[in-house]
Amino acid sequence: MKIVLGKKIITHLRSDWIKYGFETVAIVVGILGAYYLSNWKEHRVEKETETEYLRNLLVDLENQVGNIEAQIEFEAITKRTCENLLNKLHLPPFEIDSINFLILNAQRRTFVVSSPVYEDLKYSGRLASISDPQLRYAIFRLYQQVEYVETVIASNNAHFADRFSYDLLDMNVAELENLLSENQLLIDKVNQLLGS
Repeated sequence: MKIVLGKKIITHLRSDWIKYGFETVAIVVGILGAYYLSNWKEHRVEKETETEYLRNLLVDLENQVGNIEAQIEFEAITKRTCENLLNKLHLPPFEIDSINFLILNAQRRTFVVSSPVYEDLKYSGRLASISDPQLRYAIFRLYQQVEYVETVIASNNAHFADRFSYDLLDMNVAELENLLSENQLLIDKVNQLLGS
């Protein structure tokens, strides 16, 4: 009975093999097409997400330029104030009012750069969504440098308040100018990537 049934199935398949072959090919092509379409859509969404992150990061970077330049100007003004104060202390008679004025103006301020986009990329694990590995590394390196400069300035501020040393201001300005240069290079890279 089993042999007869098997022979009937084979006979039936042989008579309609072209029909079944086309059906099989159609099913395979449909599955492959759906897979390709799904991958294409996923890649398009990833690219759109990357572009959105890069545009938002560019806004953050451009805003940071103003913060860095303002800090550089503040450091330069503070250094000039300190130099004036030291000159007045070396040249008697001391003018108490002008010395008090200079001391009051030789204040420090904290340098903090905020980048919500970078924080989102970093903590959500989406930093890897930036497809260009060199750009991804440059972004990571810039924000490491930002953290370093923030720490240096905070440390220098503590020492500045403890012992009046305007040499620390030179280091702050040098670090900030380096940070500004790195920030501008990253802006150029992101603009170049978005333009292509």
